[in-house]
Formats: sequence, C-alpha cells, structure tokens
Amino acid sequence: MATVTFSPNTQPVYPHEVIRWRVKLLEQVVPRNIKTQTPVLLGDAGDNGSIIHSIDVHHLGDNVATVVRLWTQQAEEDTDYFLENEVTLPAVSATSNVAAVAPITFTLLSILPSPNTGLHLAPGKSLFCALGTAIAS
Repeated sequence: MATVTFSPNTQPVYPHEVIRWRVKLLEQVVPRNIKTQTPVLLGDAGDNGSIIHSIDVHHLGDNVATVVRLWTQQAEEDTDYFLENEVTLPAVSATSNVAAVAPITFTLLSILPSPNTGLHLAPGKSLFCALGTAIAS
C-alpha cells in the first residue's frame, strides 16, 4: 500500500484567465538551427509561469507550403533558443470567398503526466515562432 501526501495548492501556478498571443508571420524566416537569426516573440510567461496546450495557425492569404517552428528562450538576454516543436503548413488558397480554410492545430509535447499535454513556461521564459520559408501573402 502506498501513501501519497501533498500540500494544498494555496498559490496557483498558472493564471485563471486564458491568454491569447497573436503574431502575423510573412517573411520571418528562421532555419531549424538558429545561428544569427531572431525568431518572432509570440509571448512571455506570466508571473506564475504559463502552460501552453496548443497552437492554432490560420492561413490569411494564398500561401506556399512552409513550416512553423516554435522555440523557447530562458531569459531575455539569452541568445540560445531551444526548438520545441514544428508543424508543416500545406500550400493553400485562402482568398476564396466560398471555401473555408481550416486552421492547423498542433498540441505541444507532453511534459506533464498523461493524459495532460502542454509546454510549461517558467516565469521569465518566452515563446518564439518563425516560418521555414517566406509565404506569398
């Protein structure tokens, strides 16, 4: 028989409200192995840290196939980025007024006990994103 003892959560780790970060990517191209490029800041963790469960990517125009990459950075002055995840975006014509273009949704690596998923950003950490190739519009 196992006994588990734990303390009540009197100071929540994550905020109660949902935070939506938005950024428009057009020509922000960064290779998988960052050398001198800087990806685009998507958002900073809150005072108590943040957990990101998924990312939605929406086509806003006619686009060539590309990839969206996500990196974390430990601190603002840090120039080392860690590639967390990437997802392929197919070529699409999103300027049609008669056909819907579904967003691409991907969940982040499961770092929490199953079945929970999410990327934990500790206070002071940031999430960055960029494209693999420039898109048309």
